[in-house]
Amino acid sequence: MKAKDVYKIMVLAIAVSILSSCVQGKKSKISTDIAQHGFVIAQLSEQYLLDVNILYNNQDYKKEYLNIVNHLSPEQYKMTYTIDDAEELHNIYKINAFNSLKAVFAAYKLQFDAKISEKASGVRSKIYASCAALDSLSINEDIKNKADKLKKNAGNAKYRLGQAIYSLTDIYSDLWKEESMLIFKKMAILKKESSEGIKNIPVKAFDSEKLKKVLQEPYDNDYVLANLYKLKMLEENNARFTRLENQMQKITAAFDLLTQLEAETLKRKQEPFTKRELDNKLDILLNGTLELN
Repeated sequence: MKAKDVYKIMVLAIAVSILSSCVQGKKSKISTDIAQHGFVIAQLSEQYLLDVNILYNNQDYKKEYLNIVNHLSPEQYKMTYTIDDAEELHNIYKINAFNSLKAVFAAYKLQFDAKISEKASGVRSKIYASCAALDSLSINEDIKNKADKLKKNAGNAKYRLGQAIYSLTDIYSDLWKEESMLIFKKMAILKKESSEGIKNIPVKAFDSEKLKKVLQEPYDNDYVLANLYKLKMLEENNARFTRLENQMQKITAAFDLLTQLEAETLKRKQEPFTKRELDNKLDILLNGTLELN
């Protein structure tokens, strides 16, 4: 073989190596993004459920508060304030489940560190634990069957890790949609109850002198001040529920985009543009600048 031919072969080999490296780099970039997006979504879900748990407890207090100020005979009022321990325990189980999902994505991200092996990251055992965390929840049979199937496959080295991550994301996406619908319905009831309670507070129950200090409005009529204060209470009450509803929609949209992105990476014939588009949408959504339709 001539030296010129050897040189051509060497140049071709280097070019192929560089191209392969670039493709692998892009693939690795998408994979690490998936890990990061998954971690953030799990974290947002966990925090959301913590906020909802606080809301439920606060609403029990607020309901009692409104019952007191609306009672026709305050001197005869009997306290009924309690916290639903069973519901709070169920909420804690849900919080723990999404916390375990966060641990999965944290371990999955370690896969792309050349110094850490898959075994050292413990990602497969964390996938199993995240599926097992659902055993404490009342979930529909479809989600339960998916989780049981993944528990059996997660430890099998022949079962692709990317497939396991996708399956787990799909399970938790379904769980989120199921739980968020229940939360949405309950929040609608709580919002209506608290709004009606605020509207029904008797005007004479307010101290007009204190209202003047709180409101700092240019009015002297006691009834006007009392109703303005009730309006302020209604606005704050609605804002709290609206914030939670918007956050719920954001997390739902994020789960949908993440499962689509993961599914795209598992295809034999992948569309780089589609992957980048989904990845960018997730970036924008999780940074809080994507408008939801």
